[in-house]
Amino acid sequence: MSDDNPNRASNEELVLERISYLEKAIGNYGAQLRSLNDTVGQLQISNNSLVEQANNNNHRIEDILNTVNELVQRAKESENPERDTVDYQKERDEDRHAALLKTDFTASTETIDEIFAKVNSDVFHQMQCAKGLKSGSIADSLAEYKRILSQIVVENPELKFVTAHALSQLNLNGEKSYCQIRHDVDADIVACLPMAQIEAELGVKSTYFLLHTAAYFGAWDISDIHPSAIYRRHEALADYYLQIQELGHEIAIHTDPLHLYQNLNVDGAEAVRSDIAWLRSQGIRISGTAPHNSPEEYGASNSAIFVGRPVNYLLDSGSKGVVKNGKWAPLGVLDEKDLDLVYEADDINSPEHGMHVDYISPTSKNKWWRVLKTPELMEWEEVRDERYDHYSKMDFWKYELPDIYQSEDDFWLDSASISKTFSQRAPKIIVLSIHPEHFGYRKNEEAFPRI
Repeated sequence: MSDDNPNRASNEELVLERISYLEKAIGNYGAQLRSLNDTVGQLQISNNSLVEQANNNNHRIEDILNTVNELVQRAKESENPERDTVDYQKERDEDRHAALLKTDFTASTETIDEIFAKVNSDVFHQMQCAKGLKSGSIADSLAEYKRILSQIVVENPELKFVTAHALSQLNLNGEKSYCQIRHDVDADIVACLPMAQIEAELGVKSTYFLLHTAAYFGAWDISDIHPSAIYRRHEALADYYLQIQELGHEIAIHTDPLHLYQNLNVDGAEAVRSDIAWLRSQGIRISGTAPHNSPEEYGASNSAIFVGRPVNYLLDSGSKGVVKNGKWAPLGVLDEKDLDLVYEADDINSPEHGMHVDYISPTSKNKWWRVLKTPELMEWEEVRDERYDHYSKMDFWKYELPDIYQSEDDFWLDSASISKTFSQRAPKIIVLSIHPEHFGYRKNEEAFPRI
C-alpha cells in the first residue's frame, strides 16, 4: 500500500533542508575556527617576537646604565683626584732588600680537581660580575673561539702562525705576515688545554704565558707573627702544562715580580728564578717571558726586573728601583742570559724590524680592541715622555694620532670583522692577545668551559 500523504513528503523535504543548512553552518564554523587558530598562532609568534625584542632592549638598557655608571664614577674620580706618586731610585736600597721576608718554596697538597674547582668558581664570578653585570657574562664560548680561528685560517692561507719564541728568532724583512697568538693566562688555566686542542686541530701554534702569581699556580702564606713567607706551588698541574706543550705550543712565564715586592714584601726576583727552575725540572721548555699588568700598576714594567730593560713604555733603563705610593721594588736585578731566556714578548714593539704590528684583543663578548703600531709611531712614542702622563693608553693613540685613526672602527671590532683585518696593510705582524677567560664561558660556578 503506497503512502501518498503530501504532508509527509513536505516534512521530509523540510528536514533535508535543515540538515543541509546545518552542514553549511558547521562548515562555516569550522572555517572560522581554523581562521581563529591561525590568528592565535600569529599572535603567539608576534608575542614571542615582542618578548625577544623586550629582552634585547633590556640588555641595551643595561649596557647604557653600565656606561652611565662608569661615566659617573670617572666624574667622581676627576673631582677628587688622588695622584699616584712614583719615584725612581738611582741607587740600590739595601735596607729595604734586607727587610724582605724570607721565602720557603714547597709543593701544595691540592689535587688538580681541587685547583680546577676553585678556578671554575673564580672565573665564573669574575666574568659574570665584570663591568657591573647583574646577569649574563662577558665571556664567549670555546665554540666561538674555534669558529673565529677557523675563519682566520681559511681566509688567510698565506698567514704563518708562530710562537713567541719562533717569532723572536725570525729575520723580519717585511716580505711575509706572521701571527703570534699570545695567551696571558691570568686566571683561566682550565680553558687552556681545550683552546690548545682547537689550535692544534687547525695547524696553529701559540704561546701560553703562565702567571706565576696566579691562584692556579700557587698560594702564598704570609706570617705576621713570625715574619716569613711560604709559597705552596700547585705542582699537580705539571702534567697539564706538558699536555699543552706536547700539542706543539709554547709555555712561557708571565712575570709579576713587582707585585710580590710591593704588595707581599717578598723577593720577586727569587720567585721568578724558582718558578722557571721548577717548570724546567718538569720538562717545560721555558725560553721567554711577558710582563703582567701595565707599567702604571707598579710604576714600572715587570720586564724592568731584567738588566737593561726599560722602566716603562717611554722611560729608558738605568733606575735601580721604583717606589709607587710608598711601595718599593728593585729594578734590573735579574739577568736574562743567566736564566737562559732568549726573548721578552714586548720586544716586538721595537721599531728596528721595520714592520707594522697589529694588536688585536677581546675585551668582552663580540667586542675586540685594536691598536696598529708602525715603526714611525714607535719612534715617535719614545720621545713623548712629557705628555704620556696626561693620557690613558687608549687616548694616547687615539687623540694624538688622528691621521692614523679616522673613526671608532679603527679601535673596536666585532668578531665578524676580525678575519678581515688580517689582510689589511700586509705584510705585518699580528698579535692576537687573548686571555683564555674571554672564551671560557661557563653556565655556573661548577661548570667547565666546553667546546
